[in-house]
Amino acid sequence: MQEVEPNPHKTARELLDLLIGKRLTSISRRIFNDPDETACVFEWLTGLDLRFGRHVVHIDVDPNDDTLLISKAPRQDDDTLIVDGSSHPLWRPVLGKPLMFAWTMINSRGYLDGLAFAFETYAPFATLVAAGSQIHEFSNHDRDRRVAAAATTSAQQGISQAVDALVSDLVYVVNKAASKAAPGVSKDVRGRAKASRSPRAPRSSAGEMGRTRSSAGLAELRDRARAFIENNPECHAAQIARALGTTNTPGFRAVIQELRQAGLVTRPKGRVARSGPSR
Repeated sequence: MQEVEPNPHKTARELLDLLIGKRLTSISRRIFNDPDETACVFEWLTGLDLRFGRHVVHIDVDPNDDTLLISKAPRQDDDTLIVDGSSHPLWRPVLGKPLMFAWTMINSRGYLDGLAFAFETYAPFATLVAAGSQIHEFSNHDRDRRVAAAATTSAQQGISQAVDALVSDLVYVVNKAASKAAPGVSKDVRGRAKASRSPRAPRSSAGEMGRTRSSAGLAELRDRARAFIENNPECHAAQIARALGTTNTPGFRAVIQELRQAGLVTRPKGRVARSGPSR
């Protein structure tokens, strides 16, 4: 294993120290120019040029050992395509902001294969890692945003659950009050009031329907007999029967019997007579 020197990559650290407090003004990205354009589509990043006013730092990947090279001069490579990186999602938020801190990351074998930058605050914002002959970019801000979004989503779910529970409790209270106001309201297995069905009228049998019609007809016959007797007090039962258009039926005899028991009709010498004061 290679022995790590006491202060490795001193030149890179000194160069980064010169940029502290200066504002990031422009970014250039160096993309590997693949003849079939596959790498350009996926942005095979091989280098970055960060300009801080008059100072420029060039960050390149060494394909021989996958380390980061930090220098004042860019590497000469005809297979790279230089594009403007000012609109890149990682660097656009920090464009124009001062560099507050920079970290060099040394692996266990003493190689410099990572960098981290903090803009405007002392919290890391962007991280660069060399691997597979290219530079991989990571946004600490996106990580924090995802964590915050996850916390917000969890809080919103908690609020929704609390609202659902409150609505359920309100519905239970309202139903319970309604059940107390209406004694006939039944309750479900949870003790919550539920709407009760209106009681159905019992189905009538044929005999009950016949008795109902018979009672109605007897009452009508009784009223008609009373009216006739009031106007014709000297008529007998046969005359009443002919006047009412009925025969000497059991119903008619029952009506005459009721009127006699009430003292409204007498039958002297076989004739129906009215006794007592007239109505």
